Amino acid sequence: MVAGEIIEHLYDVNTFLKEVGRILKPNGQLIITTPNLVSLGSRLTLLLGKIPWMIENELGGKNSGHIRYFTFDVLENLLKRHNFQVVAKNVDIVHLGHRLYSSADYITKTFPTLGRIIIISAIKR
Repeated sequence: MVAGEIIEHLYDVNTFLKEVGRILKPNGQLIITTPNLVSLGSRLTLLLGKIPWMIENELGGKNSGHIRYFTFDVLENLLKRHNFQVVAKNVDIVHLGHRLYSSADYITKTFPTLGRIIIISAIKR
């Protein structure tokens, strides 16, 4: 099952993960993606006194309705509490513009928790 860019929009992530666990067979795979609250871009944005792109204070306009925010550790612990075993973690690259692509890609590969999007593969125990 793939849950791409969904969990950050849910009020009740526990019910969602319980339902995913219910419908998956034993050893069934869940691939989940969500924005990384502590990505390099978010950290730099905060240092400049701005709000990171995924933080939204109201609905409407260009906002997409994010109401939950995750780091690797938070998402991994949440999955473990719902009887999932994380088998792989990855990230989307840091997006800092095409001129900085190579250095941003290097930074992300060196420090994976700085990537923009968290990608976790987990299996139901």
